[in-house]
Amino acid sequence: MKRVLLLVFCLSAFLFSCKKSGIAPANTIVATVDGVTKTYVVEPIITFAPVNQLIFDGYVNHDQKADWISIWLDASAPITTKSYDLGSSYIDAGYSPANPSDSGRVYYNTDDKYLYDYNFTVTIKSIKGNNIQGTFSGQLLGLFRKSVISVDGRFNINVERRNVN
Repeated sequence: MKRVLLLVFCLSAFLFSCKKSGIAPANTIVATVDGVTKTYVVEPIITFAPVNQLIFDGYVNHDQKADWISIWLDASAPITTKSYDLGSSYIDAGYSPANPSDSGRVYYNTDDKYLYDYNFTVTIKSIKGNNIQGTFSGQLLGLFRKSVISVDGRFNINVERRNVN
């Protein structure tokens, strides 16, 4: 009997310790920037129905002097489960590494002028109620186009939808 209980306990502990690696926790962005993976906390997003825009940004641990990442997707029709890229939609993605002061921050952004050299894709994988999940990947350009960083990640965002009156 003790062996059966021990086996059940160990099996339960193993199953509950497994993580779903493909899904980010709610209201987070998990991103890998030039090989370094971090989790960014996102404030709840307010959108207006119909949802043609998805805009969210986050900081590591809510610290505004920490790493920052932002995604802005503006589609010509309501957002659905599909892939959007710079060639077919307006996407503005940005990243800024941690900086102890508010001045002198370095920013990396998408730039549609360099569409054929660098691309950025946002894929909406799931829209269920007020929850939107997806992935993103691409290159962001630094100041004066002197540096390029690779970014990829996933997001799990809860939105509050409001009707436009």
